[in-house]
Amino acid sequence: KIQEGDLRMAKDLLQRALTHCRAFEDGEGEGQAMHLLAALAYLEGNIQQALNLEMEAQTQPNGLNFWLDSCSAQAKYLVAQAQMQSGGGTVDDALKVLERGFDVLGSVLSEQPNLQLQVQTLRGRLVVRAAHICLQEAVRQNANGQVLWRKAHGQ
Repeated sequence: KIQEGDLRMAKDLLQRALTHCRAFEDGEGEGQAMHLLAALAYLEGNIQQALNLEMEAQTQPNGLNFWLDSCSAQAKYLVAQAQMQSGGGTVDDALKVLERGFDVLGSVLSEQPNLQLQVQTLRGRLVVRAAHICLQEAVRQNANGQVLWRKAHGQ
């Protein structure tokens, strides 16, 4: 179990890292720090803050694996927001984020065909994550007596 003090220490360290990265114009490190701060905000139950940090992290230059992780995290936060009665997001929003990530990776592939194996693998992972979200939502809705199976399968 994560202790409150552990979260506080992690947050302090990540804030220091973010300040350092900004001072030295390390965009990649800045993106990573914001991505981890978003994960902390999510653990603390601050879903909107997690979404804001994750979207800001995506504005920083970073590698393809980071893009996969960031899109997946953003989708996770949107699903959590949709599952809260007061949340403003929907599961469809989460699927759109993954679809956008899929398209961005497709653009990378068209510009750099030598990365075909890596990009196609990452695109496949996004599709699997989208399917997982659809399955979780179908199970959740079914448990509530509302079957969304047709929507998840486009019927």
